[in-house]
Amino acid sequence: MIVKLAKTQRFTLMIFFLFMVMVLVAVFHKDGILTVFDFQKELVKLKDSNVSLAEENSRLRTEIGELKNDPFAVEKLAREKLNLARPGETVYQIVREKGRILARP
Repeated sequence: MIVKLAKTQRFTLMIFFLFMVMVLVAVFHKDGILTVFDFQKELVKLKDSNVSLAEENSRLRTEIGELKNDPFAVEKLAREKLNLARPGETVYQIVREKGRILARP
């Protein structure tokens, strides 16, 4: 069944077809709308990451300043992270053994 269309109807159909092709290209092309949304999501993640890193940098700068100026901060760090002790001190370590807690020097 072949339908004969008027010139204006053919022109309208052709314009509609071209419009649909343009929409599909705008949405699904590698530089299309979907890619823009993906980049926006990635940008939000990167901004959050930058905030986290800025906070960590600030904390580390504070820690560095304390270590440079406060001898007690150096001692605290040596005791906590390096498990060091002063000469003559006895260090006790808490060890869990099958549900029991044992203390050993």
